[in-house]
Amino acid sequence: MECTCSRIPQDLASYNKEQATGDDQHNILTIVMNQFGFTLDEALKWTADYHEEVEARFLDGMKRLPSFGPDVDPQLQQFIQAIAMWPRTNDCWNFESGRYFGSKGLEIQKTRIVPIMPKVVDNHRSLRRENVVVPLVDL
Repeated sequence: MECTCSRIPQDLASYNKEQATGDDQHNILTIVMNQFGFTLDEALKWTADYHEEVEARFLDGMKRLPSFGPDVDPQLQQFIQAIAMWPRTNDCWNFESGRYFGSKGLEIQKTRIVPIMPKVVDNHRSLRRENVVVPLVDL
């Protein structure tokens, strides 16, 4: 099974690794699947649509910022610009760091196709050192 999406915010990028290790209960995809009874593909679509809606509201809000005077406006613009750039920098980090996609990050960044990793953790085992599995992310 593969998942595809046009934009991958943090939870979308981390989902594969988290679901494989059984640590996905706080991931937006898992929450959306549980709340709406969606499949992974449906949750990806819902999340991507919601992300686009929030992005459009943010960009619209940027256009409608009131003036607070010549002393404050340049500082406010700089602050808002930094907030606006954060999602893109986070997106780049997700793919370039190796944390979620190993050495295939740049390829996955282009295709947005992520092979789903198999689950590697049995939640019924103890957390003793010899029982902990730390999967490598190199897809």
